[in-house]
Amino acid sequence: MLKMPQQEDIKFLRESEGLSVSDIARQVGIHWRTAKRYADQSNWNVSLGKRKSSSPVMGPFMEMVDTWLEEDQLLPRK
Repeated sequence: MLKMPQQEDIKFLRESEGLSVSDIARQVGIHWRTAKRYADQSNWNVSLGKRKSSSPVMGPFMEMVDTWLEEDQLLPRK
């Protein structure tokens, strides 16, 4: 992640100077994708939601495994 002055510089070059992403990348010395991300980002306060964890391989068997584990807890300790 770039520091705030670099981010502001990229935004200034894009909006006020009207430079292209590749020109900004050359001038600042960063990769063009990084320059594009910072130049085109309008709201940095957008929060990303948590990823939904899924178990596609275990999905059909989760209920059976849970049953086994519950039954195992009811058995006397070995």
